[in-house]
Amino acid sequence: MEEPAPALRALHRSLLVIGMVVLLSAAGWWLLAAPSGAVPGDLVCPAAPTISGTPQLGATLTPSVWTCTGTAPTYTYLWSPDGAIGTTDTLSAADVGQMVTVTVTATDSTGSVSVTSAPVGPVTAPPVNTPAPTITGTVLQGDTLTAHPGTWGGYPAPTYTYSWSDGTTGLTDTLSAADVGKAVTFTETASNSIGSATASVKTAAVKGPPVNTSPPTITGLHEQGATLTANPGTWSGFPVPTYTYAWSDGATGPTDTLAAVDVGQTVTVTVTAHNSVAPVPPPTATASVGPVTPPASLQNISLPTISGTAQQGAMLTANPGGWSGTLPISYSYAWSDGTTGPTDTLSAADVGTYVSVTVTASNVAGGLAVTSASLGPVSPLGPVATTTALAASPNSAVTNQAVILVATVTSINGAAAPSGSIAFKNGGNAISGCANVAVAPTAQSVTVTCQASFAAGTPELTAVFTPGPGSNITPSASPTNPVTVARDSTSTSLDASSTAYVGAKTTYTATVAAPPTRPGPIGPTGSVQFLDRGQPISGCLSQPLSSGGATCTITYASRGTHSITARYSGDRNFTGSATSAAPVNVQPPQARGALTSTMQWTFFYTPTYTTVMALVVNGASGATVVVKCQGKGCPFAKRAAVVSRTRRCGTNGKRTCSSNGTVNLTQSFVKHHLRTGARIIITITRPSWIGKYYSFTVRARRAPRITINCLAPGGTRPGAGC
Repeated sequence: MEEPAPALRALHRSLLVIGMVVLLSAAGWWLLAAPSGAVPGDLVCPAAPTISGTPQLGATLTPSVWTCTGTAPTYTYLWSPDGAIGTTDTLSAADVGQMVTVTVTATDSTGSVSVTSAPVGPVTAPPVNTPAPTITGTVLQGDTLTAHPGTWGGYPAPTYTYSWSDGTTGLTDTLSAADVGKAVTFTETASNSIGSATASVKTAAVKGPPVNTSPPTITGLHEQGATLTANPGTWSGFPVPTYTYAWSDGATGPTDTLAAVDVGQTVTVTVTAHNSVAPVPPPTATASVGPVTPPASLQNISLPTISGTAQQGAMLTANPGGWSGTLPISYSYAWSDGTTGPTDTLSAADVGTYVSVTVTASNVAGGLAVTSASLGPVSPLGPVATTTALAASPNSAVTNQAVILVATVTSINGAAAPSGSIAFKNGGNAISGCANVAVAPTAQSVTVTCQASFAAGTPELTAVFTPGPGSNITPSASPTNPVTVARDSTSTSLDASSTAYVGAKTTYTATVAAPPTRPGPIGPTGSVQFLDRGQPISGCLSQPLSSGGATCTITYASRGTHSITARYSGDRNFTGSATSAAPVNVQPPQARGALTSTMQWTFFYTPTYTTVMALVVNGASGATVVVKCQGKGCPFAKRAAVVSRTRRCGTNGKRTCSSNGTVNLTQSFVKHHLRTGARIIITITRPSWIGKYYSFTVRARRAPRITINCLAPGGTRPGAGC
């Protein structure tokens, strides 16, 4: 027969027992009549179990041990009111306030017995808020806010207290000036014998009109032509106020330039503060200065001066000298050779002459011109020597770190401003991107910069100045400036899945990177070693680093746990680094599906032995069937066969037919008497598939005990991992 459902199995077993009685009677055996009442093997159960544990939300309740006599009874547990099934019940929100019971049902071949424990409870729980409290009212100074408590669960029913962040208690809060600009929080606290909890709700910032707390001020000279600046003072209020300004002489805005009409007058500024809740009209505050005085006339305190060398091609620079008078004072320049502006580059026409500069100072009171002392005579043009200096910052760096190179070119006698280009070099070779940096003729000393980075070592840096075409400036080069460049650090990361499978390829990837702040053109090279629990993995002892990554591929032959790390060895530019350990759990092969094979069996049993009438496996194509027999009467210990999809058929077995995956094991047991306790075990397996397990244990006077279970791929323990 095929695998029976539990009810069909019981009926089949009853029929077999009846058949056995008939056979025994025909053989001359006799049976004693069973006494009335309990029959050996019937279920007999004790009083109901008790429940242990604290009836509180989140606690776990457990029934006392409850054992019935009978034929290997099984037990089920049903908890009320939450409907949980099992030997324990973790109390949930649905249980709060309820009494809890457990109903235990014992079942064997003779029937079932159910009993229910005495109730425990009610189930308690600390307060739980849902939904949160709310606040109504306008968040405006002087208004009153009203809080509406939230809804709470918990058992016993909680009690409540209420508080506001500004110190008020109760369900209402009248907003004061101290609340302006702040968010007000209402907090509700619920308490019962189990514990307490809080729930809060916050308002937007409290609005209030502007209030002046310190008056405005005015800065600046109060004389004609000077500019006064108003500071609005200090104001409270929210939103933060904005300000407008009105001056008594008609000016608007935060500044006022004093005119002739202001002379002798006191000048007042009125500051008006505005925000969205300001009254109408909005509040104001004032400040005053005066009386306004006439402008001060200009006076020259020290004559203008000229800096530079009196030589053709040199640049002269004028200093305006010292002056007093009403500010602001502006200056204009006129040179004796007709040039205007603060500088004058001497030409061939100036050779042999004396040069001076006239500076005209101006303010609201008028203007005044004075002339400097003369400089000269101007000498003709000649070769101008230069010097070049080089500085590097920082002077100690690491691989790829940016180093700022600063070259300064100076004309020795100051007769001309250097122009041309600078080439920054390392060991005599031009540095990429720094080989032709322009030098503009702006002063006697000209500074140019360039940024570069280097490999580890001691670069020998120089700066070489080349004058522009037609220049009378001579070239020059800096002394060598050695820079120390050390190896940079690295970080190594490991990409490793926490789960691998027997027989499947598993790849670990290590990534080696320089610090993100110094990516640079130079990257780490070398190799990475992969280790398991600190021991090198065979085949992954020295994996080459390519584009910052290295891989290790391994196939595990058995399940187990591993601890994988990756170690970078470093190179001439970078130090080594290692990853932290990554745990990897190797599981049995992943199942492709479950076998659908079935079995049919028929047994004949007597008080002393059992014989196999039929034992057939169906639908096992491509699977391996292993049969083990243990105990007295077994004809063999173990047999195995791989089930082919075809079989020989037809006359003399010359044709091939589908086997349907059928294996008939009956002939292996014909005429063999299996004694009590003997056991037949049949496994049906296929690589990467969930297999089947059957166990038939011989018993006296009744059919064998039958156990059916699954087998995980590659597993041997029935029911484990499948």
